[in-house]
Amino acid sequence: MSNGSFETGFNPGWYTGGDYPDIWQIYTSTTNAFGMGFRLAHTQMPRVTLSSGQLFQDLYVPSDAISATLQWKERIFKIFPGLVGRLRVMIFQGGVAVRLLEDVMGDEPQIHGGNWVSRNTNLLAYAGQNVQLVIQANGYIPAAADLWFAELDGFTFACEHFSAPPDFQVYVGKSATLRSTNLVTTTTELSFSALPLESLTTYFWRVGAVRDGVTNYSNTAQFKTRQRVLPQLVVTGRTPMGILLSFSSRTNRYYSIEQRDDFNAASNWTDVLSAGLGTGEAMEVELPYPSTDTAFWRLRESP
Repeated sequence: MSNGSFETGFNPGWYTGGDYPDIWQIYTSTTNAFGMGFRLAHTQMPRVTLSSGQLFQDLYVPSDAISATLQWKERIFKIFPGLVGRLRVMIFQGGVAVRLLEDVMGDEPQIHGGNWVSRNTNLLAYAGQNVQLVIQANGYIPAAADLWFAELDGFTFACEHFSAPPDFQVYVGKSATLRSTNLVTTTTELSFSALPLESLTTYFWRVGAVRDGVTNYSNTAQFKTRQRVLPQLVVTGRTPMGILLSFSSRTNRYYSIEQRDDFNAASNWTDVLSAGLGTGEAMEVELPYPSTDTAFWRLRESP
């Protein structure tokens, strides 16, 4: 499910509809006091006698799913008694409601007083099908604009299956608009070796999971590369057996020492020692004295 926490607004994934689509807005909180995100889907009812606004997201349930669990959290504030507002969560197919998942007014004991309530349901009956998650808010009197509102957050949709994993399409580019030309790899693994990246550059990326010919896309994320500065290799001493060299290291890098006998562009560099995984501190290694009494060394860092 795309953007189930609403932290990036309604896009991507969500869209609004109904007679009054602006009923659904994003509310940004300055704290996380309720254990929810900083951004929520929030209703702002219009001052009319009857109003209806809908919030949509398209879902596909894999055909080989053995479970398909939809979860979310909701709360309602109702200050005025009587028929003021109504919140419904439904499943649609082809524009027609096929299942009612939630139907509350705000008088229900479990949500009375604006408490967050967790909901979940199994959608396995729709395996191999496309459905729409539809959240509908209704206002019945003009006073609903001030005395009734609903909030939603934390939507997740998780499926278990026995078959092979889907194909993951990874898109990377320098623009937030990622197209087919930005596809860098297709894999069934959960990781891949990064492509060469430019220093001090902002990159955008997302993943498309392809199953049964249907592609579901993740949110678009971004990161910025830094200028890579290689550690300096320093001669720190001598022993009866060889030369001591020292260098700073990082915990997610592997280090090797290369050597050549003269400082000539035609000479080849040769691996003489694998220093292994960095410790995050300065590392010291010992190299045997060169047979020619003269040698040049350099440090290789990977990745």
